[in-house]
Amino acid sequence: MKNRFSFSRNQTIVLATLFFVLVIGAIYFFIYVPNNQNELEAQRFRCLQNIEINIQSKVDNSIALLNTILNTYELNHPLYNRERLNKYLERYPRKNFILEPIKPVQEPEDKNKVNTSTDSLCKVEFDNRRLTIHLQKGGYFIHMRYTLKQFIDPLLTNEIFDQYIFLRQKNIIYQTFPSGITTIVPDSLKSDKSAFLEGHVKNIHLSGNDYKIFSQRLNINADSVITVSGLLTTKNYQQERNKLPENIVLLLLTIAAAAILALPWLKLYQMGNKDRLTAADGIFSFAVSMLLVSLLFFAFFKYNSPFKTEYRKSRISRYIADSLKYRFGIEVAKAYHILDKADLLMNDQTTIATTNNPGENVTSNIYDQDNKVVFPDIQNKLKQLTKDLNMNQIYWLDNKGTEVKGWYTKSEPAPPGNYAYRDYFIKLRDHRPFYLDNDPRKPYYFEQVVSWTSGAFTSILSKPSINKNSPYVAISINLTSLDHAILPAGYLYCIINNQGRVLYHINPAKNLNQNLFEELSDYQSLKASIDAHTDKYFETRYSGKQYIAYASPIHGLPYYLVILEDKSFKNIRDINNFSFSFSMLFAFFCIIAMILTAVFLFSIKKIYYKKQYFDISWIGPNDCFHQQYNLAVFCNLITIALLIIWCNYTSFLQSFFILLVSGTAAILFINYLYSAYYKKNNPELYKQKKKCIHCAKRHYWSYKCYHIYFNRSCAAVNL
Repeated sequence: MKNRFSFSRNQTIVLATLFFVLVIGAIYFFIYVPNNQNELEAQRFRCLQNIEINIQSKVDNSIALLNTILNTYELNHPLYNRERLNKYLERYPRKNFILEPIKPVQEPEDKNKVNTSTDSLCKVEFDNRRLTIHLQKGGYFIHMRYTLKQFIDPLLTNEIFDQYIFLRQKNIIYQTFPSGITTIVPDSLKSDKSAFLEGHVKNIHLSGNDYKIFSQRLNINADSVITVSGLLTTKNYQQERNKLPENIVLLLLTIAAAAILALPWLKLYQMGNKDRLTAADGIFSFAVSMLLVSLLFFAFFKYNSPFKTEYRKSRISRYIADSLKYRFGIEVAKAYHILDKADLLMNDQTTIATTNNPGENVTSNIYDQDNKVVFPDIQNKLKQLTKDLNMNQIYWLDNKGTEVKGWYTKSEPAPPGNYAYRDYFIKLRDHRPFYLDNDPRKPYYFEQVVSWTSGAFTSILSKPSINKNSPYVAISINLTSLDHAILPAGYLYCIINNQGRVLYHINPAKNLNQNLFEELSDYQSLKASIDAHTDKYFETRYSGKQYIAYASPIHGLPYYLVILEDKSFKNIRDINNFSFSFSMLFAFFCIIAMILTAVFLFSIKKIYYKKQYFDISWIGPNDCFHQQYNLAVFCNLITIALLIIWCNYTSFLQSFFILLVSGTAAILFINYLYSAYYKKNNPELYKQKKKCIHCAKRHYWSYKCYHIYFNRSCAAVNL
């Protein structure tokens, strides 16, 4: 019974290997893949939720623009009267949407019905695959019309989903690709009575491709409920679901290479008492020792985190962060000083005369009714002042947040708006500003917004004004220091506030559309950095990839710069370096093996015993050569140190030839040591060693000549 359950050494190794493989497979299939799938699906649904938030924000901005237009039309101010407003609406660009003319509300035919012409009504509806926003106020109404492509396309990102489909009930109202269908059955999507509740992701076949479909309902208003569906090809879904991190791939590759190289040693370990050791076993054992030492040397430099004084701190990330913060601070300070000078320039210019009516004085935004410049000298001074700043407009606000005058550089002057709900007005009104350079004499506020008039992202810097009728002045700018930032491959940046909201991103589509506390897997480390107001390195997952993050506070603002270094770039680079280094190592080993083979052939002595043709007793270590071994080790250490120094000052090919010369020189040096010993003690072996030295010299001088020829060729090319 005891022998029945006993295992031999070979069986133990096989069972241990099988157990290891099963454990690794179980961890991968039952832990890693499900967790990766949950994270993948959560990321996709967050994208759909952000689309819903962005759609609602765009509707709100559109309503704010319509409200500003109707208020201006109703006031009929001499500065911006109805005639000028109608011309503005006629000339308004139609690239992003269409503004219909303002019309009065018709009286109801039935006089008994309540007249609602003074009510403020807003409605969003779909009509023939167009989105129309209606606003009625003060007896007038106006429409804003979008095609679905104009409205939806700027809000979609191609990084998360391959395609998008928008549905109203079961009918497709917009799609980003020709799917070949017009309707989708209700059971394919999420509903209260569908099978979708049992699985959040459904399969669908469109245009010959299999997709995973993620759906989210968008409640624009009670009458306009639509469903947005993001499509991810099944191939990409499975690839992201089953993908291993590159660092794990590199680790497995290293282990596999070590296992393959160790096979000759495993064979020796499994040999029994009756097995015979051959010369091939000795040669392979010698080769394995050389290659395995090189592999372990590489593995030490790759996986030596416990010996590092700083944990994965990248100097590149710190350098990028310092550079971006410096340029960002310079541009914000420049905008403040330009705004301060513009405010001083416009001081007391509260009334100006129009060119058409010289005797009429009106408050102006520097343009008359025919869009002609009123004060050319002020206009020219402002242009000269702002020539080095990418700005859109400067405008002055009264105590209620209403624009009283302004100067526009890139578009026709818009109707004066009311910005009472913008933070850059509220914070100054409530005396809660920022201070430039921590100077209490320089209060200001800085905010990122989506413009009501253009729908574009912009940055607003506001400050108290010295003008009597307009106590606040603001400037709209586009930060070129962030829009045109050039980073190394694999690096991202974003600027966030205390709540984790993304204010600026290297991808402008994500400005104000993400929250890093929701997107980062290790958001607690980011929160800790924000709370402590200190720099911090940490590892995290973002957008399905592994990153090394560096968070750093921005001086003078409650903002934080986050630099994300994609580990996949570094790991792929390490894999390529590993493959190239190991290939070159193997090539160098083959060259050294050829030299050793030549030396061996010149050093052998034939004998005629059965199954033994050469005397190889001299190959093994010998106590009498103890002094020679020590000298050889010392010489090799000096050679390694010189190679490390030379590699920093020479090209790759020069280093390669130097390595060949040094390898041959090492063989030649130890043979000189042997020959000196044999000359005194064994003249017969001394003759063979002289042949061996002659062979090694020929290899040495051939490599030396190649090296000299290469250096001269490089010098000729440089000349």
